[in-house]
Amino acid sequence: MHVAVYMACKIFDRKDCGRNVTMFSMAVLSIYHVYRMVTDYYGSWRIDVATVFMMFVCKYSSFAFAYQDGATPIEQLSKEQRLNRVVELPSFYEYMAFIQFLPTAALGPSLEYREYERYILLQDQYANLPNRVGRVIQTFLEAIAWVAIYMLVYPHFHMDYMRTEAFRELAWWKIVLYDFASLTLLRSKYYFAWKLSSCSIDACGLSYNGKVKAENGLMVDDFSLIPNIDPWNFEMSPHFRVKVRSWNMSVQAWLTKCVYYRYRTAE
Repeated sequence: MHVAVYMACKIFDRKDCGRNVTMFSMAVLSIYHVYRMVTDYYGSWRIDVATVFMMFVCKYSSFAFAYQDGATPIEQLSKEQRLNRVVELPSFYEYMAFIQFLPTAALGPSLEYREYERYILLQDQYANLPNRVGRVIQTFLEAIAWVAIYMLVYPHFHMDYMRTEAFRELAWWKIVLYDFASLTLLRSKYYFAWKLSSCSIDACGLSYNGKVKAENGLMVDDFSLIPNIDPWNFEMSPHFRVKVRSWNMSVQAWLTKCVYYRYRTAE
């Protein structure tokens, strides 16, 4: 797929590059998901190669759209599109380095090629990266806490129990409480994966967004450039919109830039 996407950008009409690459990669991903659900439905709850491929789809389409924007008159682009446009197709080596960039290869987050390039070349805020040891330790401990919850607490509320006859004989309110506890604890494995991914991008400095003014008026380092997940808001916010925006945040940003906005523009 890596080679196919690069060759599509190199050979086919550049003005439709983003849409064509997105449709093709999404079609391949859909075929895989359908096959997995038909052959192993309960196994589809596991984090497997499909998770990795979903992140590749985000990278494929964002790269293709950025390359498409490079040939679009600049007055037709938004401010963000101008910032992230790729004027000339990178070499295959540079493209593969972006797709397989280790801190984001397995679980994301999704990022733009130009953002990756600015990081590699130590431009803008990346020119003076601060010490990140404290931030990395904090994120890593959060990841450990989530995996501990999944390994120690979730087995007592495992979803497999819901398929037993004993579960069906419980009082309705016990069924509701068990469902709520099981599904809530199940999400801890996803929180662990996302926090571990955040730990890796914090360690390399890719999440650094410069200095911002804190509530006490002091300037502090901000590591929120590429957010992944906000467990607290997702679990505790009473607003559905906040919950949605707190889950898989980098993919939502990708949907906004590569799907919703592009479709609206096409209309």
